[in-house]
Amino acid sequence: MTKNAEQGTDRASVDYVRRQIEQIEAGLQRALAGDFRAIRLDDADPLWGGFAMHVNVVINAARTAMTRAERFEREAAEVRRRSADAAGSPPVRALPRPAGGRVPRDFVLGPDEHERG
Repeated sequence: MTKNAEQGTDRASVDYVRRQIEQIEAGLQRALAGDFRAIRLDDADPLWGGFAMHVNVVINAARTAMTRAERFEREAAEVRRRSADAAGSPPVRALPRPAGGRVPRDFVLGPDEHERG
């Protein structure tokens, strides 16, 4: 009998696979909630350990992207505040961005289109 079989852990069993998936799912749920701690699997074999490593790379990339986005938003707010202070006007709220960051063609006025209204 193998060590895992003696401990009641059959790595080919449905229960074992389900536990590994549930641990990965719990880690991804934490990441969605803003908790970017690495996923750790209890008693994982190399296959699951390798998979968890790749998931952790994705979580780390998400953490980095969130940090950069938050820094960008802070810097943009500071630029808006300084611009408003320099102009002596009240602060300007950030306008919502369209999906993909581009203005739909229907909303772009050509040179004479604003006069046709």
